[in-house]
Amino acid sequence: MKAPAIAAIATTAMAGSTLMLAGPASAAEQSKPGTPSGTVSAAAENYTVACNTPGDTANFSWKSGTVNTTVYFNNHCGHSVNVTLEITDLEGPQNHCLTTEAGEKDKKKYQTGASGSITHVSRGC
Repeated sequence: MKAPAIAAIATTAMAGSTLMLAGPASAAEQSKPGTPSGTVSAAAENYTVACNTPGDTANFSWKSGTVNTTVYFNNHCGHSVNVTLEITDLEGPQNHCLTTEAGEKDKKKYQTGASGSITHVSRGC
């Protein structure tokens, strides 16, 4: 299955710099209601992937801490789902592959340093 196209949206962060985040290419892949897709939320950001079965989704959200970012996921799909997390810090961007198994609900912590954050999320690895 070919991964859907992802639209990039530029958002101005609080420090005045520009941050690129992935926005969904379809209504099936979108942020939770009330949060426009591809925007940065002060509380937590999120990303949803449509399953091969219509109506089901795999949901990802993350919250930055002092030196870590925790990614929470809940895969409602009947198959595993992969997403690429781009984490950018002073050394530049690095891609991390996160695989969730069918029906899995869990969290994973990534060391981002004080200046690091998740800057892009996309389907597939």
